[in-house]
Amino acid sequence: MTILRKPGRSAMLLLTAAVSLSSCAKDAGLDRHLTRLGLRVSGIEGFMVKDSGEGHLVAERDHEVIRVKTVDGLDGPGAETYIKEQSAMLLGVFDPRLPPYPEFMTRASGCPDKYKPVSKDGPLGPYYLLYAGKRLTYGGCSEDLIEYRASIGFFYLPKEKRVIRLEYFIPKDREIDALISLNDSVTPSTR
Repeated sequence: MTILRKPGRSAMLLLTAAVSLSSCAKDAGLDRHLTRLGLRVSGIEGFMVKDSGEGHLVAERDHEVIRVKTVDGLDGPGAETYIKEQSAMLLGVFDPRLPPYPEFMTRASGCPDKYKPVSKDGPLGPYYLLYAGKRLTYGGCSEDLIEYRASIGFFYLPKEKRVIRLEYFIPKDREIDALISLNDSVTPSTR
């Protein structure tokens, strides 16, 4: 005969501790998460992870946001292809487009150069400096659509066979130097 008992005090304490640890991991500092992924980045003190899951995380500090996406299992040529494809998709958003109406075939619409991405070479791969809207999306080509200055970098870690897509958003009135400094500081972690 089996006797069922209510969970005791020690079981409830264990359950409470497990819930606390899981929420602590979510709100842990960004540095710890990136180190575990194989990346070290300067200037991310104070960022707290607010959302994370398989292959992604979002961290915030004041009015700044960092999004991270990982793609695993890529060798050198696979990583190069992935980065080229992602870059082409990003840059394609800003390509001039002809209107869908035949009577306007002579005028292409496009984004002014001021709002187009600027490409830079970082220590572990390329990154782009650009603008983003209030929903952290790219492609806004006028001042009224822009809320953030942003960067998006694609960093390859051959030892881990991993590409890390690192997006950094700062308020549009901040200097672009913060974006450049962060991306230029990216190095492999020594774990």
